[in-house]
Amino acid sequence: FKDSTYYTVFVMGANETFSNVLVEDDFNGLSKSEDSAYVRFVNAIPDSSKSSVSIEANGEKVFDQIAKYEEVSSFKAVKAGEIEVSLNNESTIDNNRTLSLEKGKIYTILLTGLPGSTDENQKVAIKMITNGSL
Repeated sequence: FKDSTYYTVFVMGANETFSNVLVEDDFNGLSKSEDSAYVRFVNAIPDSSKSSVSIEANGEKVFDQIAKYEEVSSFKAVKAGEIEVSLNNESTIDNNRTLSLEKGKIYTILLTGLPGSTDENQKVAIKMITNGSL
């Protein structure tokens, strides 16, 4: 580990097969502005398919990409307020959620769950973690 550097460890997996994903958080490279927040996503859905991840804020695509399992994006600045998060793999994953971001905050959108599960505690979900404030 580097001195004065922030890290996050994501523990991901299912069915007794887990891995640790370590990422360096570039909090020092984020600058505070009057009306923005920062957001990133992590794909923690243990599935062999790649999912399309779309995050839109105020009509602009912040993320629009294919993400494989264990992928963690970098943080991007967005205007605070509501964002639309969509997740789809054209098969067993199709989920959308609207989330609210506060200005000056840093967030991780957590894509989690088991594709095809009908158990409410295990089905695919879009969740949000507040990492902190600038």
